[in-house]
Amino acid sequence: MGTLSQRYNEEFLNRAEERKEKLQYEKLTVGRKTAGRVDHILNLLFQTHQNYYFGYHEAAVCLSGILLEQALTVLLEEKLATAGRLKTRYKNRDAVVSGPNELNRSSLGLLLELAKSYGICTQTQYDEMRTLQFIRNTSIHGMLPEFEFDEVKQIRKAKTEFKSVVLPEEEIRAHTVGSDSAELWAYYALTRTRAVIDEIFKPRAVRLPPRTTE
Repeated sequence: MGTLSQRYNEEFLNRAEERKEKLQYEKLTVGRKTAGRVDHILNLLFQTHQNYYFGYHEAAVCLSGILLEQALTVLLEEKLATAGRLKTRYKNRDAVVSGPNELNRSSLGLLLELAKSYGICTQTQYDEMRTLQFIRNTSIHGMLPEFEFDEVKQIRKAKTEFKSVVLPEEEIRAHTVGSDSAELWAYYALTRTRAVIDEIFKPRAVRLPPRTTE
């Protein structure tokens, strides 16, 4: 297959390196690796970053959604292990999850409702994750709205089903290499998914701190 320099031109690789440098991300702490799914989350995180750096923005958005889905599954699996079953209201009906296989087959929408019902996330975090769900779903169908520039407020804004997504021009200049809509959506999905996962995993990281070898 050849090396990256053989497969891609220098401008492409320089652009990827610039995206990586500007992102300035910090290590994501999810706590102890008690199951293979935790490693899977970290692997998905790596893949999401790589797609973002190389400019595969739609792929980065979709992977961000999968990353969020898997992160919620880890936390809900641990709830399921102690509670025996999980239940909530979803789409105007009672939804019950009785085992890991059912949980693995659950949609992101159901996982979000379960997470809220069992105190895994706050209402604010739930609202953010619902927006991220919308972004993932509409990206799959190529239907994400364009970011519009508000010169007065110096922001880029796009309307989702749940709220207006806002990116300050200052943040765009500091942490991205461009302002085309696809890249801004990928940047938003990646950074906000990382942020909300970091927040909802903090109790787990305290309860199950990483071993020194991890």
